[in-house]
Amino acid sequence: MADGPGIPFGSAGADFPRDRRERLRRSRGRRFFRASLAAFFLLALALGVAARLAAVGLPRAWSDAIARALSTDDFAVELERVSFSLASMRLRIGEARLYAKGALLPPIAEARGTAVVLRPRLARPGPDWIRSVEVESFSLPEVPDLPDDGNDSPPAALPDLGPVDLHCVHADVLGLRAFGLRSRMTFEGGALLLSDGRLFTGGPGEPPRLLEGTFRLDPAAYAFSSEGSGHLDPNRLRELLRRVGEPEIGDEIAKFEFPDAPPHVVASWRYAPGANERMLRLELSCGPARYNGVPVSGFSGTIVVDGDGGWRRVAVDGLRVDRPEGSVDGRLQILPRAHTISFQAMSTMDPLRVVAMLGVLDADEELPIAFDNPSFAAASGVLDYGADVTGSGATDIRVDARAPGLVAGGLRFEGATGAMTVSNGVLVATNLAASCFGGAVAGSLRLTLDESRTFSAEARARDVPWDRVHAFANGAPEPEDGGRATLEADVSLVGPANDIFSREWRTSSGSVAVSLRESQVFRIPFFTDLVDILGAVVPGVDLLMDRDSLDVRAKLEEGVFDVSKLDIEGTAFSIAGRGRAWTEDRSIDLTLDVHLLNRGTWLGAGVYWLTTPFSKIFAIRASGTVDDPQWSSARLSSGKK
Repeated sequence: MADGPGIPFGSAGADFPRDRRERLRRSRGRRFFRASLAAFFLLALALGVAARLAAVGLPRAWSDAIARALSTDDFAVELERVSFSLASMRLRIGEARLYAKGALLPPIAEARGTAVVLRPRLARPGPDWIRSVEVESFSLPEVPDLPDDGNDSPPAALPDLGPVDLHCVHADVLGLRAFGLRSRMTFEGGALLLSDGRLFTGGPGEPPRLLEGTFRLDPAAYAFSSEGSGHLDPNRLRELLRRVGEPEIGDEIAKFEFPDAPPHVVASWRYAPGANERMLRLELSCGPARYNGVPVSGFSGTIVVDGDGGWRRVAVDGLRVDRPEGSVDGRLQILPRAHTISFQAMSTMDPLRVVAMLGVLDADEELPIAFDNPSFAAASGVLDYGADVTGSGATDIRVDARAPGLVAGGLRFEGATGAMTVSNGVLVATNLAASCFGGAVAGSLRLTLDESRTFSAEARARDVPWDRVHAFANGAPEPEDGGRATLEADVSLVGPANDIFSREWRTSSGSVAVSLRESQVFRIPFFTDLVDILGAVVPGVDLLMDRDSLDVRAKLEEGVFDVSKLDIEGTAFSIAGRGRAWTEDRSIDLTLDVHLLNRGTWLGAGVYWLTTPFSKIFAIRASGTVDDPQWSSARLSSGKK
């Protein structure tokens, strides 16, 4: 066989590997292209599915599966309108509700417009992927009792979560409304903890008030607690207290008004009905405010309310209320189950303001009494507000008071002191003492608080300047020169309390004794017309009527004063009188025996015995009323029947 033309071996061995490499390169390029197309297709499909899920939401079965995963043996979670965005890694939940299982109850908690931002972590479980939660509104409307299924085993705990940044536009926790909530949320050991919380409160037209603190919700233990500080109007707690079954405390809080700014509050709160625990602690300090309509310049105090199945104790400690004229410092404790209030207080505040703050009087009610300041009072005891005030109960109160001065009924009393006790349904005021017109006055009062409302009172006056009493009785600004005349009086009364206000004394009894020494008796308006009658008998006798003495003794019975003694001892005349006076219409029927000169002297006594047959012409009768007496000649036996 002859050799023919062909391809040299060496050339063919050099080109073959190059062609193969080219074929391999083209094959890899095609595979990469096909893989890229597949990946792009899968990505497009995933994005399409994600866009579809974000647009129309997750299937209901998926939403229910997520809800079941979040539920426990005692609580059920319900989700509505759940969607997911793969592009932004954001899970949106239209509505989320938490229910207590085993009972037909409204939701315990609700959240609307929730957006959960995810940050996948390959080394962590799915729930820990949550980075932040934004909630449009959250509400905890009610906290019902858990159903008792007889299972004491602890419920299954939810998986741990956090830390998660939380933002809630609006929140309503048992009626306590807030907005602009920002916090760091963690879920550990089955409990939700909000730390570093900041929220704002405020109503329409009010400036926002910042509160800072923490909040802990433990669904497994059925309890929640919080701590915080900031400016908060306590009236915003009224709805919360109503929903937990204590509207009375809310009504008491409602007595506060804050025209400028609410008080600064440091608060801690725990409410665990499942464990029969509840506690609320408030440390308050405030500037100008009003309580029961009484304006104060500031107050501070600590309020602690605690209990088990119900509120057991309300304690107020370190209480201080300031007004321009003084302050009140004290503490009190309210035991709702025993219906008692125990307290201790010291006050330099106007006593009427204190009484008005306690709700006994209206702030604007005008009374015929006023106190100088600082008036001091120390009070302590126990008030049984559950028992009828007319019964004994547990009420036992003592008050010691003093005032530099007070005005009552137009009379001014200096250096007033006194003590009061309320026990076994009886109010007793003792050691009442003061200086009036420079003289000494004192007295005591006993008032029973039963249905009959009886009273007994005693009063006495010593060395009271008569000229000043006379000027006061006549409305004169300054007394005339009445010498050194003094007034002494003793009054004792027993009867129903209504007689004090009616001043008719229809069923009261008692005695009155009045003495004037070296006084101008006949200048008393009651005796003015008598002077004219005596002057007609003895002309010019009125010039000698300036150093007379008066003694009156009378008994009161069923609205009638039986005047057993009305003696006047004077330089020109001496008078011995007796008769009656009626309190209902202030009418009188008195007979006066008038004698020449003073029967208390040797000369007067001698003239009396010498002129006895003729002295009968000086028997004078007083009729009419105390305000307008009518004087006339009378028989000694005359009188009103």
